[in-house]
Amino acid sequence: MRQPFVGVIFSIVCWSLVFVSTTHAQATSSQSWDIKVLHRIYEAPSPAFKGYMWAVDQTAYPAFYAGPLVAWGGTLLLGHSWRASYRLTLAHLGAAGSSLLLKRLLRRPRPDVVWSTITARRSSDIAGVNVKDPYAFPSGHTAVAFAMITSLSLSYPEWYVVAPGYTWAASIGLSRIWMGLHYPSDVLGGAVLGVALGVGVHALRQKITP
Repeated sequence: MRQPFVGVIFSIVCWSLVFVSTTHAQATSSQSWDIKVLHRIYEAPSPAFKGYMWAVDQTAYPAFYAGPLVAWGGTLLLGHSWRASYRLTLAHLGAAGSSLLLKRLLRRPRPDVVWSTITARRSSDIAGVNVKDPYAFPSGHTAVAFAMITSLSLSYPEWYVVAPGYTWAASIGLSRIWMGLHYPSDVLGGAVLGVALGVGVHALRQKITP
């Protein structure tokens, strides 16, 4: 039963790679949907939207670093299941590692490198510092966010976990486009990768849990 399921997950990831190979070929065309959506989000004039994007971006690294620690802290202090914390950690590390590997393999340049009309916005804590990772696909931020939330939602499938969690993860992805660091297809690929890893770890929990 697990083998067909893992096959589906693998197929989804492979599809996302094929998808980006086609959009990568279109990246230099101003008529591609990827660049059109990128410009629309990047140039959004609403002050409220800009403020929300900045605020969401500021939550990314604290959540990425603190998420597994909080989960294990809940295990130790509140007696929560350590298995849920273990799965979340595996999904988190898997998303971070696989997204970095795919970036090195596909080597898709970030939009601010390709398009003179895009200037990457920076978080206040890294203002003026160049992004060390020059590649765009898939969005690592989005992959980790969706992997964490998918794992958490499968372990605790209550609406007050699922709804805010996926809203936050989707907002992280949107903020990466608004900051000029990713194409929409980068974010879509990251979301697919993150969900696939979260679901895959949960599906294989009996096999991979000590």
